[in-house]
Amino acid sequence: MIERRNLKPMLLALVGIGGGCVIILLPVLASRFFHAAPSGGFWVMAVIATALVGEAWALVFATRMHRSSDEFQQERAKSAWYWGGSIGLAMTFPISLFIVNGGLDLVDPALSMSRPLIMAFACGFVLPCVGLIAGYFGARFSHRGNEA
Repeated sequence: MIERRNLKPMLLALVGIGGGCVIILLPVLASRFFHAAPSGGFWVMAVIATALVGEAWALVFATRMHRSSDEFQQERAKSAWYWGGSIGLAMTFPISLFIVNGGLDLVDPALSMSRPLIMAFACGFVLPCVGLIAGYFGARFSHRGNEA
């Protein structure tokens, strides 16, 4: 049986993740409902705007979930996100190197990628790494004054 003190954080997580996903998918759902083909600058801006609103929604509920948890749950969650995220990101690095260095040709020559596509893939992999590192150092240095 789920304890009452664990129920509120779980409900907040469910609302945050579910609501964020629905908000992010709004342009796709609207295009299907109105039978419109997604294209053009308005489509791109709508996708970006709903992604930002959906992420903000999820962040608000993640913050509420974290604050409603007790100290032990908070520390467990921080440790899990730090180690799980770092290890998960590190595990994708060899796979990305395989793809960037033409490894898909070994799997199936039909999957060959052009140089611009390889560069786009590499930039797509590096961007989350840079965000992760920037977020880590931003959080680390924002709490420096709190150390005893």
